[in-house]
Amino acid sequence: MSIGMILHLLAQDRTMLIEALLGNILICIVVYTLFGKRKYDWFFPAACAVRYIFYNIGLLSIWNAMYGTQNWYKITMSTCATATALILVIITAILWKEPLSKVMVGVFAAECINDGILYQVMKMKLPIIQECFLVVFIFTVLYFIVRPLLKKYRTYIIKHEVICLTLIFTFFIAGWLSNILYNTSASLHQKPMYLLATSLFIGGGIALGITFVIHTRSVFQKKKELKQNTKQMEHYYQEIQNQIKELDDFKEIAEGTLNELSELTQSLSHKEKKKQIKQYIQNLEERYQKINQLFFCDDYLIDGLLADLATTCKQQNIETDILFQNYHRGNISREDSVNILLQFIEYAKYASKVKIHAAAIKNQLVYSVELKEQTISERKIKISPKDFKKYVKKYDGEVSIEEESGTVRIILGLKR
Repeated sequence: MSIGMILHLLAQDRTMLIEALLGNILICIVVYTLFGKRKYDWFFPAACAVRYIFYNIGLLSIWNAMYGTQNWYKITMSTCATATALILVIITAILWKEPLSKVMVGVFAAECINDGILYQVMKMKLPIIQECFLVVFIFTVLYFIVRPLLKKYRTYIIKHEVICLTLIFTFFIAGWLSNILYNTSASLHQKPMYLLATSLFIGGGIALGITFVIHTRSVFQKKKELKQNTKQMEHYYQEIQNQIKELDDFKEIAEGTLNELSELTQSLSHKEKKKQIKQYIQNLEERYQKINQLFFCDDYLIDGLLADLATTCKQQNIETDILFQNYHRGNISREDSVNILLQFIEYAKYASKVKIHAAAIKNQLVYSVELKEQTISERKIKISPKDFKKYVKKYDGEVSIEEESGTVRIILGLKR
């Protein structure tokens, strides 16, 4: 097929192509409103553009003119429509680090909004320019009305993921099957209810299988995390037992040494007494430093991470100031609190002095972090508010980052 013929086909299908392009743009706007800006936020519109070129231009326009009457094309067309949509959603969920169910519901909602407007306007049989203008006008009005509601979805947590995934997969697969059956079997055109029932039955069965696999993988992942947490907890409590034993030994040695010193100093001169007392204090300080593994807070995971940080900093001669005595995370998930602390620890690798404080103040958990950069360092501390944007949105919080004279100060407050 020559370029001239391809351009002629595209000109014939210009109404369909313009409508599809407009629909993709509207979907991207709704999806961005639902999820907000994030890392790899360029992927969704880029993937929509690739899908538009491959599916709308390639399959629905060019291939349809060449092979539109053949069954293999009809099956391929229906399969590609469903497969490309699912692949787009799955990769988006992975890159954006969101639950698959949440991304699927969000994209499905965007599709519904787009289709609800676009197909209603298409029924009016208006010229394409008037049709596009009317679609944009209706969408703009509705968008600014429901925009505050759409933004709340960013912090929404889907509770029944298995049910949600099953229903959405059923919708996708049933749509795919009904499309294939409708296009390849003329007899089913007269039996819409039979077509719908068959598609839902088969699609529901396949969807249950897919959801079961996803759910099983999720369960195994959670078991793995639980095993790791349990191992860390056992290590943590073993450290506590060791420290208690060392404290008891320290107490006995201190009392014994003090008694010995008291007896010895009775027969010593003032100068010798002073020397013995100084040596006694030095011995106490040395033993205290060995067992000075502080318990920072009641949360064993956070405490374990802080203990590791303190040990690492001590080995690298990094001065530390850690205070977590009034740490209570409230409704902030353990996973998020661990990830936030890991982010701070990552920054601390490139500092010469580290201060990390956290405390529950009224209805907020407030982190206060100060990092002094090393005087000679090949790599500077790189901190961006984007590192905490997810948590600020999720927990209605605030973040402040200031830099002055080689010292970076971070204040992060999250509603707990």
